[in-house]
Amino acid sequence: MYRYQGADNVFNWICFGTSNQEECKSDIDKYMYRIIGINAKGQMYLLKETFLKEGEVTGFAWNDEYKISGSDNDVCPDGVCPEWNEADLFQRINGTANGKTAGNGNANDGKDDDTDIFVDSVYYDYLKSGDKINSEGASEWYNLIENHYWYYGDTTNTTYNGNTLYNIEMGAIETTHYVNNEDGTVTLQKYTWTNKVLAKISLLYLHDMLYAYPGENPNSTNIQSSWIHFQKDGYNSNPSSEWLSSRWGAYNVSDKNVRAWKLYDYGKLDGNDGSLNNSRGARPVFYLSNKINLSGSGTKENPFVIEL
Repeated sequence: MYRYQGADNVFNWICFGTSNQEECKSDIDKYMYRIIGINAKGQMYLLKETFLKEGEVTGFAWNDEYKISGSDNDVCPDGVCPEWNEADLFQRINGTANGKTAGNGNANDGKDDDTDIFVDSVYYDYLKSGDKINSEGASEWYNLIENHYWYYGDTTNTTYNGNTLYNIEMGAIETTHYVNNEDGTVTLQKYTWTNKVLAKISLLYLHDMLYAYPGENPNSTNIQSSWIHFQKDGYNSNPSSEWLSSRWGAYNVSDKNVRAWKLYDYGKLDGNDGSLNNSRGARPVFYLSNKINLSGSGTKENPFVIEL
C-alpha cells in the first residue's frame, strides 16, 4: 500500500458524505476525512478526521461490559474479554449492535449500552446502512464503502516499528500474548493473527499510526508530530485519547486485565494502561470503491471531493 507520511501539511484531505466542498469545510466533524493510503486494488483507505460523536458525546468504550458486578477488579465477565470482532465498539460502528438503546459509552454510569452510533446515526445520515441483510435503503455514500477483511489479535510487542507491526497485524509473522486459562492461570503464548472479520468499518491498527509518522524510527511519544495525530489542529481535545482496534491482551502473568491499544493527546501509544470500558475517542476507517472520480487538490482549504 502507498501511504501518506509526514506532518500535517500532507495533501490527503477528502470530503465524504457530501460533494459540496464548502459544506464539507463548514462541518469538519461530519464530513472531513483523511486518506491513509491507496492499496494495490486502487482503493483509498480513509480515516475520519475527528472523533465520532453522538449528540455532544465524543467518547465511547471499546467494550462496555468489563467489570464484574460488585468487584473493583477490571476483569471481563467469566474472565473472557472480547476480541475486536465481538467488541461493542466494533459492532456499533458497523450497525450490528441490535437490541441496545442509546447511552454514552460508559457502562458504569447507570445508563443502558449504546446503540449504532455511526452508520445509523441521524448526524451521520450519509452512512445509512439500510437493511442489514441486503443493504436495501442504504445511502449512495454507504454503498461506496467496500467490505474488507479486518485482522484482529493481541500483541505485547513494544518495538515501535511500522514494518514489524504491519507483519504481525497482517498475520505474516508470529507474536506473543498473555492468555487467561480456564484454571485461572495466565501464560505467555506464541501465535499469529489469523483471525479476521468481514465488515465495512473498523478502527486504526497500531501499524497505521507508525507508518504515518514522518521519521524512520518512531517511538512511543512522537506520533504527535504526524498528520494522523488527533489533536493536530487543536480540536478533538475531549477525550484526550483514542482507541485502536489492536488489542494488547492480558497485561502479564499476575495481572489478568485485558486491554487495547490507545493513543494519547501528548503522542504516546500505550497498550497496557486503562480498562476496555474507559471512555475514549473513536475515528473509523474504511476502504472506498476504486470506481470513483475526484476533484480538488487534497489540502484542507481545497480538499478532494468525490463526484457522484
